Amino acid sequence: MDDKAVTSILKKERSENYTNEELLKFFDVILRIHPISHSDLIEFSKKVARNYDVPEEAVQIAIYGGFDTPRKIKHFLNTFNVILSIAKKRKEQGIFNYEIDRVIDVLAKILVIQIAFSEDYEKL
Repeated sequence: MDDKAVTSILKKERSENYTNEELLKFFDVILRIHPISHSDLIEFSKKVARNYDVPEEAVQIAIYGGFDTPRKIKHFLNTFNVILSIAKKRKEQGIFNYEIDRVIDVLAKILVIQIAFSEDYEKL
């Protein structure tokens, strides 16, 4: 877990001034993990995209759109999968008149705008 987040929560919950040293009262072991590199993030994203059955193109758009942590990427992919399944269902019903495979990048870009720039998205 993120030690900064834990100390922040403890400060809020207990109204006391906690430091990282005081975390040792709660946790016996502290293991520091280096931040994920951009190339590791891309490899992680490709693997998760395969597991979610989402085209890698959509994940690349997400990364360049600011989804730069595993949690943000998973959130993006979950939401993208919902949008993709809706588009496929509407295609079957004759409502969505585009070939799904040809608009994956467009759907991903719209989702990036919708999540990252929600106020601007609402204006559009």
